[in-house]
Formats: sequence, structure tokens, C-alpha cells
Amino acid sequence: MNALVPPEDLHGLLSSAFVGALILGAGKSARMGRPKLLLPWHGTTILGHLIQQWKRLSVEQIAVVENITNCLIHCRISTALAQFQ
Repeated sequence: MNALVPPEDLHGLLSSAFVGALILGAGKSARMGRPKLLLPWHGTTILGHLIQQWKRLSVEQIAVVENITNCLIHCRISTALAQFQ
């Protein structure tokens, strides 16, 4: 059995159940030198793009796991989430 769901079918599945999204952003950013979620992507950041996509799919709640010692991402999370309320 194939567990993959085509993207066009996701909206119907998500609208029939309570679904939240968890965005992982607690890495050390050792290779990139800054948090990967803050890298530019399609006119926003990776974080902004992920939030846009989850909002488009009408998830009920979005949570971002963060490394509290990383002020850069901590300061941007609430701003990014507020843009898509």
C-alpha cells in the first residue's frame, strides 16, 4: 500500500480533521552559519514559506521548535506567524 497522498488530495483530508503542523528549527546551524529557516526562499524565508503552505492547507495550529539560545530565529517566529493570521 502506498502511504503517499497526492498534494491535491491533502486539502480534503485536512479539512475533515484537526491537524497541526510542527516546524523543526532547533538545529545549531553549524554548516550554514545562520538558521536554515531564515534563509531566503521564494520572496520570503524558508520559515515564511512553510507557514504560508500550512496556512493554505488550513491547519488549525502551527508550532515551531526552536533553540532558545538562538535569538535570530526566536525573534522572527512570532513575526512570521503574525503575517499569516
